Amino acid sequence: MMHCYNALLREGKNKIMTEEILYTVVKKIIGNIKPLGCSSTDPERMESMKLACSLVEKLLTDIDDAAYLNRDSQEHSVRQIADYAKKFLDGLGLPE
Repeated sequence: MMHCYNALLREGKNKIMTEEILYTVVKKIIGNIKPLGCSSTDPERMESMKLACSLVEKLLTDIDDAAYLNRDSQEHSVRQIADYAKKFLDGLGLPE
């Protein structure tokens, strides 16, 4: 996994990838998800939409696990991450 991360870095060894770069890369990999009402392009966009939704579901599950599984941690840094994840999820307004 670290090799993939390093391959995506654009600004040198010590720069952290910005969320904008990540967003751009993921969008290019997944493809366009905006429907056009055109039978020649919308099937491909539907597949891209399925892929995007699947990725978001997996990321939300990871965030939820971080929040729930670490909610009672006695370690400050772990609890900080859990609290941040919970606050993020609460801000989405999704049912629990």
